[in-house]
Amino acid sequence: MVPAKPQYDDLQHLISRLSELRETDHFSPHVTLLGQLSQEVDWIEERFTGFFPTIEPFKIILDQIGMFDQYYRSIIMHAEPSSILEQLYSKALQTFQVEPDGPFVPHLSLLYSDYES
Repeated sequence: MVPAKPQYDDLQHLISRLSELRETDHFSPHVTLLGQLSQEVDWIEERFTGFFPTIEPFKIILDQIGMFDQYYRSIIMHAEPSSILEQLYSKALQTFQVEPDGPFVPHLSLLYSDYES
């Protein structure tokens, strides 16, 4: 899920700047529902096309900065929990046939990095 403008542009600028400073991957701002999927791309695309068309735009509140010892979540902004995010997460688990491997942590990544303080 991607933020609306102008927040998208502001977040893209921040992500790009952090990526340049740490010399790591650039990426577009997005709120993550599920982590890495291991199925074939065709299988994922087939399910993905039917997943989002019925979802109306909604507000996500990004509140706290967090750090994890994980490449794709080294620096993140936590998304405030909401019923719509929980519903989308449950629907994504079913649609993509994924078993959760930990708690749901809705977030927007700011940096992908093997970050060491």
